[in-house]
Amino acid sequence: MRVLLCCSPGGGGHAGRIATGELVTALRSLGQNVDEAEARRFLEDAGAGAGATIDLAAFLAVAARKMGARQSEERLAECFDVFDDARSGSIPAEQLRQVMVSHGDRLTEDEADAMLREADPTAEGRVEYKHYVKVLLRDK
Repeated sequence: MRVLLCCSPGGGGHAGRIATGELVTALRSLGQNVDEAEARRFLEDAGAGAGATIDLAAFLAVAARKMGARQSEERLAECFDVFDDARSGSIPAEQLRQVMVSHGDRLTEDEADAMLREADPTAEGRVEYKHYVKVLLRDK
């Protein structure tokens, strides 16, 4: 099971969120060998309590920090696959913006605009998410 299944609108019934019970599976899908105690620490790092769910943005941020140099950019980029219906390597910037301002720790309009300027530097309306993962990892 890949992270995209846990985060997908139909995966687990939590519309774009990962339930604590799914977290170990999601982390293992990224090559992390974790147990329940490590998963609880992961949730604490993401600011979630026991029995909570975390959104995709929180999962990606903590996963990027935890994975560090041990994991490839490609594995983190797989987390964006949930938004890439055409499997083109890009996702609509507006869809990413909507997720950032309406789910989890919501960003302000200005914060979302600033992130999209980095995610879509050419302002073409598409985010090449492999490039964006590099930006996220560079800023960690």
